[in-house]
Amino acid sequence: MIQFLTNVIDGRILTFAIQDEASGHLRKFARNYLADLGSKYSNLIGRRDMWIFVTTKRGIPLGERFSKNPVPWDINLWAEPAVMKYIISIGKFSVMLIK
Repeated sequence: MIQFLTNVIDGRILTFAIQDEASGHLRKFARNYLADLGSKYSNLIGRRDMWIFVTTKRGIPLGERFSKNPVPWDINLWAEPAVMKYIISIGKFSVMLIK
C-alpha cells in the first residue's frame, strides 16, 4: 500500500475503507503514513472495527468515520457500521457527512 501511495500524484483524492479485519496486516508504518495524511483513527483500528477515510495526497482530510468493536475477542461481534457520504465537485471540495 505504501509503495502505491508514494507514487500517487499530490492532490489526488484517496479513499480507504475497512469493514472487517485489517488490524493484523496494517503495520505500524502504514498506520503512521495514514496519520500523516490526516487520519485521527488509523492507530486505533482493531479487530472487526469499521473505518472510512477520505483525504488528499497532500494530507487534507475530507472526512473520516470510525466504529470500534466493543468486544474484539468475541468472533460473533462486529462494530456498528461506519457510514459516510461525500460529494466531490470538480474544482472544489464539498463534503457531506452522515452520522
